[in-house]
Formats: sequence, C-alpha cells, structure tokens
Amino acid sequence: MRVCGLTQGDYRAMLGRYRGRRGCTQLRELVGYADPRAESPRESWVRMEIIDAGLPVPQPQLWVAVPGLGRRRLDLAYRGRRIAVEHDGEEHHSEDEDQESDEERRAALRKLGWYVIVVGREDFDGERLEAWLRELREVLIARSPSRRTRYARAERRRTRR
Repeated sequence: MRVCGLTQGDYRAMLGRYRGRRGCTQLRELVGYADPRAESPRESWVRMEIIDAGLPVPQPQLWVAVPGLGRRRLDLAYRGRRIAVEHDGEEHHSEDEDQESDEERRAALRKLGWYVIVVGREDFDGERLEAWLRELREVLIARSPSRRTRYARAERRRTRR
C-alpha cells in the first residue's frame, strides 16, 4: 500500500474481480487490516500474528519522544499501555551501529516505562511464536486499565453482607 499508494478502497474495488476464487473470502477479511504505515512485509507478518492470536490490533509506526534521542518510531505499539513490539529485520541490522542504536533506543524506552518485545526472523514458528505472543497477551492484560465498578455504592453493599 505504501509503495504503490493503494488504499483499502482500491483493494475492495478489486475484490469483485476474484469472486468465487479460492482465497477470496480470506482476502475480503484481510483488506480491513491492510495499513500503508507498515514499512516491511515482516512488520505486517508480526501484526497479522498478533491479530490471528485474537489480541488487539497495534498501531504501526508510532512516533514517541525519547529524552536524549529525539523522536523515534516504534514498529508496532499500544500507546496507552506503553507496549512496543519491534521486528529486528536482517536487512536493517547488518551493521553493529544499527544494533547499538536500537538497543540504546529500547533501553531509553524501558526507562520511560515502555515494555518492549523484540521479534526476530526465527520467532515466527512453533514455541518461539507462542512464547512472544503469550508474553504480549500477559503484558496487555497486566497493563489494561482496571475496570471500576459502575456503581460503587452497590459494590459496598455487597461486601458488607
């Protein structure tokens, strides 16, 4: 989408062309998740694994102010819960400089209260996939706003009995 300037509307307009073909039902569902902010296919794969696991959809390419480093972008994030999911792609991390920069940024984010999960190429299968999705699920639950009782007076009455 980003490279070719396509929109969800463009994709929906093309759906009729594939009606009745294998995968069309799945394609119809996937169009709703397409996002031009994704910068690599692997970032999209990470986001789709999160969605397929039934977790809330993270925001791609979220800008965050990091003291001492300026504004930095997170691959995927839940702003209100301060959770980031970063993909370490081989093409970007070929130099030690890039890795050091990422580690410095992630350490600064953690000091700001962000929880950062890093996903690599090897983390898309089997136990490793389940491990980081389980970690994300647990952090999302732990960082969810607590739901207060709608009527505090009614809650107090129940606890007195």
